[in-house]
Amino acid sequence: MSIYQKSDFYNAALTEIQSGDYPELKTRLAVGDVLITQQIGAIAQMCAMLSYQIGLAQSDVWLKARDNMVLADASARGVLPFAKASKYQLKAISSNKTVSITQGRQFLDNAGRTWTATNAKNVGKTETLIEVEQYETREIVHTVSETKSFYKIEIPQPENHLYIHSVAVKDENGVYFQQVNHFYNIALDEKVFHIQSDEMQKISVVFGVQDILGYTPQQGETMTLIVKYTNGDVVLSENTPFELAYLSGNDKDLSFLSGSQIQQGALPYSLSELREITNYPSAYNTNAVFLGEFKFLLQKQLYPFNFLNVWNELEEEQARGANLDNINTLFVSFNKSGINTQTAQENIKEIIYKADNSYKIKFVAPVKIKINVQIKLTLAPMHDESAVKSQIINFLLDKYGATSEWAKNGAGRINSQNTVKMLREKIPALQDGVSDIVLTVSESVSKRLPEHWRYVDEKSISITSEKL
Repeated sequence: MSIYQKSDFYNAALTEIQSGDYPELKTRLAVGDVLITQQIGAIAQMCAMLSYQIGLAQSDVWLKARDNMVLADASARGVLPFAKASKYQLKAISSNKTVSITQGRQFLDNAGRTWTATNAKNVGKTETLIEVEQYETREIVHTVSETKSFYKIEIPQPENHLYIHSVAVKDENGVYFQQVNHFYNIALDEKVFHIQSDEMQKISVVFGVQDILGYTPQQGETMTLIVKYTNGDVVLSENTPFELAYLSGNDKDLSFLSGSQIQQGALPYSLSELREITNYPSAYNTNAVFLGEFKFLLQKQLYPFNFLNVWNELEEEQARGANLDNINTLFVSFNKSGINTQTAQENIKEIIYKADNSYKIKFVAPVKIKINVQIKLTLAPMHDESAVKSQIINFLLDKYGATSEWAKNGAGRINSQNTVKMLREKIPALQDGVSDIVLTVSESVSKRLPEHWRYVDEKSISITSEKL
């Protein structure tokens, strides 16, 4: 990929004038006529901008440099912008008679968010635990406007701070359709639907192909979409008060307080996550061919992880030597919030065994390794030293901190040259042509192991500065 700068076009134009048969222009250029130099400069700037766009277009196929290209790529691969709902236990007590709480009953927390009971319980004078999931359900009734293949119904975008959690479809007779990831092996008139999104993250329900596969809705037919919306990564304080969304009978005798978290919620994938996920087929494709990429299979099913690494016997023996117990074994090291370790391990086993039940699974506790970053600054007198240091620390923590995408993989390497380049681009004080920065990276361990959770911490960053 070649991207020409403004100076390239400007100098090429000057060379053409000086070497060509342009005597009048040569004379005016020699005396510095701004009518000539400014016009050439403006044209050179426009050419440079066009060159930049052409260069991006050439590289986007492999690098996905632009945000809209990332979204379009994710759309083409079927990666949907869905959120994951948080689950909690509610501690319920009745001050009088026993009251039944049915599955699907709705609650409100102290922030007005809707929670739905996932199990039915009878609540008496002793504490009873009820499982609730943070979502609200809305029904969208749609009348089919025409009979055609791949008929689409667009799902309305939710208001601020709400995200789509799941979608169900039923016809006017109350018969539910089955959701499928692909139109593979689908019989004619089989009631299935597919969900797709576009580069603007507009989500639509798609039906079958007329007279070939699946069910094609008929003009005038009524279809109902049951859409669950969630706030995503909701975290509650212990004993947060809850109330029922509506009261009936003896409901006024009930009181509810939040208990322990069962499942951590998550927002839809960010752009940085989408850039990574769409590089790995198992993260977005459930075809058996791709199930060998267990790390990304787990990431898809159980996201978010603070840290996750999965490796086989070969990598294990490269790290710790040969052992007969390692034969046909997968090793998993992880850190995940909002769920106890034993439950998370059972979930991981279930997902891996469903993909391939021939493996043994061993869990290895992650080991936190802080990466030391030493920075030497030389600043011009006009710059605020403490402000520049703060900008550098914030950048490093965002890029390489414990919660960064880089740290979640564990095996990354900090490239000093690229990091300095990015710091210069982000921090204006380092762009004056006078100030300078030198960055050195070192680690506290001589041998890197698969379970090492490596990241930069605020205390592991050392910055010294001197004025010019």
